[in-house]
Formats: sequence, structure tokens, C-alpha cells
Amino acid sequence: MRMMKHDRAEMHVRAGMEAADKKDWVSAVEELLRALDLFGEMEDRTRAASVHNSLSLCYFALGRLSKAETESRRAARMMREASDPEGEATSLLGLGNVLLARGDLQASERTFMKAFSIFRTQCIWDGVMRSQLGLERVALMKGDKRQAERAREEAERARRQLANGS
Repeated sequence: MRMMKHDRAEMHVRAGMEAADKKDWVSAVEELLRALDLFGEMEDRTRAASVHNSLSLCYFALGRLSKAETESRRAARMMREASDPEGEATSLLGLGNVLLARGDLQASERTFMKAFSIFRTQCIWDGVMRSQLGLERVALMKGDKRQAERAREEAERARRQLANGS
């Protein structure tokens, strides 16, 4: 029974992602919410956290930033509780982007810094690069060109690490 429920949940995730690929955000949200219900019934918190991240992206695309923020925060918390630092940091990147879109530069900066710290500790250079690019955008919005340049340089160092396979 559990396997059938899991398969149905994954079917809804696939349908949601296909709808998102077509930019049919409303259908994507509907399908992802169905998947989330099923993962919740099975107490599959790691998979549910991933669906929360996907929902956040859909809500962001719909301009529903409050809902996007809520979903990103849930995903980050669930990943942290599951002891998945990479998943947590990835969720924090999404949250940082939502906060930036909402104009909360201080919270966005803190969030990108937290993601950066986790990614750097884990030596996940793609994440280091993406968090630094987020910090660059925050600095530019604050009018701090010097800080933006430092973040850009750090992102470039991470890109080189990534290219070198380190």
C-alpha cells in the first residue's frame, strides 16, 4: 500500500513539474499540493521538503511572495531537521531570493550568508557561487559597489573550484 501511495505522490510531482515547465503555475501548485498530502500521510519529510521548495518556486512565479517565503522556510526547517545541510542551504538560497524580491535586504543578506556558510563548510562550490551571486545582488541593491565586487570575486573563486573538480 505504501509503495502505491509513494508512486501516486511521485506521479503528482512529475505532473506538477511538467506543468511548471509549461509555466502553468496554477496546475503545478495543485499537483504539488496533492503530492505533499501523500508524502505527509507517509511521513516522508525529506521528499515533502523537496516539494515545499518546488511550491515556493511556483508561488514566486505567480507573484505570491508571502506563500513562497512560507514554503521556503518550511523546506529549510525540514531539511535542517533531517540533517541535510545541502538541502537546507539550497532552500535558504530560494528564501534569500524571495526576501530580496520582497525588498527585505537585511534578511536576504543574512539568509544568503547562512547558505554560503553551509555550502562552504560542505565544500559545495556551486552553492558557494550561487550564494555569493545572491550577496552581490543584495549589495548592488544597497548601493555598495565594493561589497558587490567582493561577492563577485568570491563567486568567481568558487566557479574556478567547481571547474577544477575540487
